[in-house]
Amino acid sequence: MSRQELLSAQVSLAKHYGDAGKGSAIARHIMLCAVSEKQKCCSREAGMESWQFLKERLKELGLVGPQRDADSPRGAGGGVQRTKAGKGGKLVTAITGVEAPEAELKALLKQLKAAAGTGGTVKDGVIELQGDQVAPALTALETAGYRPKQAGG
Repeated sequence: MSRQELLSAQVSLAKHYGDAGKGSAIARHIMLCAVSEKQKCCSREAGMESWQFLKERLKELGLVGPQRDADSPRGAGGGVQRTKAGKGGKLVTAITGVEAPEAELKALLKQLKAAAGTGGTVKDGVIELQGDQVAPALTALETAGYRPKQAGG
């Protein structure tokens, strides 16, 4: 990337995500083309390897995930809970608060479905598993390197 391209990218980020000079800058922002359906920069395997390395390194540095508070779009916190809300009376296990790209959420969903032996989906950043799968979901999330908390009752 040339110096001019870097400067252009910095100006663009400042327009969209705040300006340090005005005190409105974001705390951190990492853009990474690692995992997508039609990536051009590298193979999907190399992209996944890069993404895994970045996640581990950010954990080592204590910089995991965005700083969510009550003003965040999904609110503060998150967790694993069973619910029937909006499901026609059917019980589902909802996993909220996992801030990750759609591709990573789908990969995590695949692991959770295998661990729980059930079906599931990702909707608006929320992972839903069919039935009461709180215990297997907590275990699978811990195995995947997350620090899950049971929400609700």
